Amino acid sequence: MRVTALLGFALVVAACSTKEAPPPADTIATAAATPAEPAAMSLESVAGTWNVRVMGMDNDSILATHTLTAAAGPAGWSFMQPSGESVPMRNVAV
Repeated sequence: MRVTALLGFALVVAACSTKEAPPPADTIATAAATPAEPAAMSLESVAGTWNVRVMGMDNDSILATHTLTAAAGPAGWSFMQPSGESVPMRNVAV
């Protein structure tokens, strides 16, 4: 009885462990799955007034607030300090 059960189990394991050939590679799906390059960033895309909050790394406490004024070109950028002093920025590039 044990030998018959062991042989039956071996046959079931052998039948379930047949190797199947991998499906053929689909080159069309692979080409479609590659992501497109992101759009290039420009100074026009970030132009405006930005409120900047400086926070500690381990908590949400705000240490300082600044205001960044960004122009559409490399000239005209400024950074407003918490004291109210406006600091012009130079060498703005993307």
